[in-house]
Amino acid sequence: MAIIKHAARQTLGQLIGANNPVVTVPDDSQRQYSWTKKEVDTYWADIQKFRQARESGKESASEYFIGPIVTITDEHVKSKSLLDGQQRLTTSTILIAVIRDILWRMGSPGAKSTASNIHRDYIARKADRREPMEYFLVLSLFDRDFFRDFIQDWNEITGQVRGIERPRRPSHKLIMEAYSNFESKITAELSAYPDEDGRLDWLDSLYDCLIKGLSSLKFRHLLQVTLMKCSRLSTRAERTYLLPI
Repeated sequence: MAIIKHAARQTLGQLIGANNPVVTVPDDSQRQYSWTKKEVDTYWADIQKFRQARESGKESASEYFIGPIVTITDEHVKSKSLLDGQQRLTTSTILIAVIRDILWRMGSPGAKSTASNIHRDYIARKADRREPMEYFLVLSLFDRDFFRDFIQDWNEITGQVRGIERPRRPSHKLIMEAYSNFESKITAELSAYPDEDGRLDWLDSLYDCLIKGLSSLKFRHLLQVTLMKCSRLSTRAERTYLLPI
């Protein structure tokens, strides 16, 4: 039986990244990536509304919630199994990768440095050259290799991913389409700023909303979701987390 120890609001930056345990999608408990253009467009529109509200100083923009992220943490707190929220967390990582790549392509030392820091903080990193790559989000076997190749295995020298894996599943094509969708939307927004400082400020605003926004899901609802999900797993639910942006 699953035992719930903790439920809390958390930012994306508190859930995933270099200062947190790796989040892993169990091979036997989650589907493949499935968000189409419709879901990605809705996600983007919500982020934009929230970002604009924050910039206007509206009190109602102090927090925004797009759905629960539910995990269980192993006994040694080295990793988290993702029980609910795969689509939102995967899509958020794709958007972070798009911000990274656009920054790197700006070409200035400052923009490239920021791109590298974003990658190391929220996508993947190596503790040192002899250590294997640590991926902060590990998808299930259906999408794992393709996601690493297309999003996570990024070279800080060239600003490119490996690009070796071919999209063999519909979910792989949806990952590519989500990336292209975000890329085109951000490029269109940045076209309004003729100088790099303006583009950097806009990207910083978007990134800040994505990493630092707050959630408002009620504890009881989260508890019910967690119990339903954990009933399929022979493990103890140590913590539950939400994905706010």
